[in-house]
Amino acid sequence: MKRREFLISTILTASSLAFPEEPNQKITNQVYLTIDDGPSKYMNQMIEILKHQKAVFYILGSQAINDKGFSSICNALENGHIIGNHSYNHPNFSEISLDKAKGEISKTDDIINEVHEKTGIQRTHKLFRFPYGLVKKSVLPFLEEKGYSPIGSWEKSYLDWNVDTQDWMHYSSKNYKTEDEILRNCKETKQGEIILCHEKSITLEKIIPYYLENNELILPKPKF
Repeated sequence: MKRREFLISTILTASSLAFPEEPNQKITNQVYLTIDDGPSKYMNQMIEILKHQKAVFYILGSQAINDKGFSSICNALENGHIIGNHSYNHPNFSEISLDKAKGEISKTDDIINEVHEKTGIQRTHKLFRFPYGLVKKSVLPFLEEKGYSPIGSWEKSYLDWNVDTQDWMHYSSKNYKTEDEILRNCKETKQGEIILCHEKSITLEKIIPYYLENNELILPKPKF
């Protein structure tokens, strides 16, 4: 081997040792995982598999009045997750009166406050998501008065999330979607986007594991 070729070969070898290749290195997006309609029988299992990663659980007050539901929410708080308000009974807010809408918000707000008091964990977020994403503009001043905000926006319907996994369609006879179709929705997620899913078995078994492998799950910054 000629001297010049030997020197080049030596330099390349040294470079590869100093800066080894990482062939399967992934670019990780930071995203917001939001899980609606709990607490359900899946909440504690979801908390277990999330481990050090965090999510926002948007709860229904009517699901939290029993001991099991209440303790599941306490468990979520104690593991660093955020509890958001998703109303009490999940009505379409466009079809109920303003007073009824205020009651839906307040009853669940009281439950969330009680959970924070029970666990001794300070409430740093007050997040509200309209059922079905259908915004009732007349109730916005009341929400703001109580210190609530969205992660995304209340300006128009469906702006409080970017990626709808459509997980609920896996259980619909009319609008059925396969696991592969739902995971294709997940793969569309980009940096900083908000993911909508629900407390369903497919979320536990497929959607959360997908996001844990491919993204970093973060929480919104405190509003107060």
